Parts: sequence; C-alpha cells; structure tokens
Amino acid sequence: GQHWFPLETGTTAMLTDGAVLSQERIVLVGLSGVVLISADRGMSWTLHQQPDRRGLAAVLPAGDGPLVAVGEEGVRRIEIAAAAAGDAAAAGGAR
Repeated sequence: GQHWFPLETGTTAMLTDGAVLSQERIVLVGLSGVVLISADRGMSWTLHQQPDRRGLAAVLPAGDGPLVAVGEEGVRRIEIAAAAAGDAAAAGGAR
C-alpha cells in the first residue's frame, strides 16, 4: 500500500506471530527466541531476545501475567509484564 513503510526492530529474524496486549501494546515473536514489544501501537519496537534463542512460532496473552508461547521444545511462559508496562530495560526470560 501507499502508506506502508519499514520500521527498525533490532532483528532480522523471521517473525512468526503476534498478539495485541492492549490498545497501545503489541508483542511479536519469531525465530531465534525473538520477542518484540511495542508500547506505541507498533511505531517503535524493543527487542527482548530469549536467552536460549529457541524459535517461537505462536504467542497468546495469558491475562495480565506472562505470555504463553509455542515453539521449539514445546510450550513456555514468557514473563514480560515489566517490559509490557513500558520498562524497556526489564526483559523477561523463559520460565
């Protein structure tokens, strides 16, 4: 479309799924353990790479708590509450 433009995300990994967490917040997941969080409706992104770098294929919000993600080695919970609340310095790890 006429109004599409690329955005810097901090990764070149393939993105596989996303979820809307609130009116402002969006999360995307992908290969290499990529978790991208936007607190401004997708205008900017913060990369929260999972330490084990295992690929994530799908993500679902689980209420106000962690996300539930499906990927390499099954299902995992990813704690991003601090990051989703706008604290870009606090990245959640796999649980």
